Amino acid sequence: MKRFDIITESDARVLPRGEPVLLARGGHVTPLAQDTLRERRIAVVQEGRASADEASLAVGTSLGLDPYPITAELAAEHRANLRDSLPLYTAEGLIHPALVLRACNFVINRNVSLGPWIHVSSRIQHLMAAQIGMNLSARGRVTANYEHKGHHFVDVDILVLANETPIAHVSHLAIYRPRQVIAS
Repeated sequence: MKRFDIITESDARVLPRGEPVLLARGGHVTPLAQDTLRERRIAVVQEGRASADEASLAVGTSLGLDPYPITAELAAEHRANLRDSLPLYTAEGLIHPALVLRACNFVINRNVSLGPWIHVSSRIQHLMAAQIGMNLSARGRVTANYEHKGHHFVDVDILVLANETPIAHVSHLAIYRPRQVIAS
């Protein structure tokens, strides 16, 4: 596998031109305890989908996403949609990190019925790379549900799995009911 340097934005100007670099900014995702990993791996995927509201997305509610395969065709289509032509993903057979994050969106919209919604932010801690051909799944727990300036927000702590092995820990924030929808 090729080696990539992780640098800060202020260091970017000192790199020789043409060298591949991953740019990262500092952030913090709380590490998961081993008992939490065991608990998350057996979380039950919701049966049926209630409307997204304070009850269906109550703090402590478990959300899940059944395993689905990341085929070479799906991975290529997703990279094309992103306009990401970096050959690393194809050459190494890696799942693009955006597919990992997409699983976090699925954790919400596969468990509750959403109208218009907005992805606000995600803080992601990658635990390992995942290969094309693996099955992605995810387990989450609602950590906050609140109203701010008329919008209704949900914050979900998510563990993304590839073939039942944790590959990412994500704090995922979304507006599940924008104020414009409430007003109409």
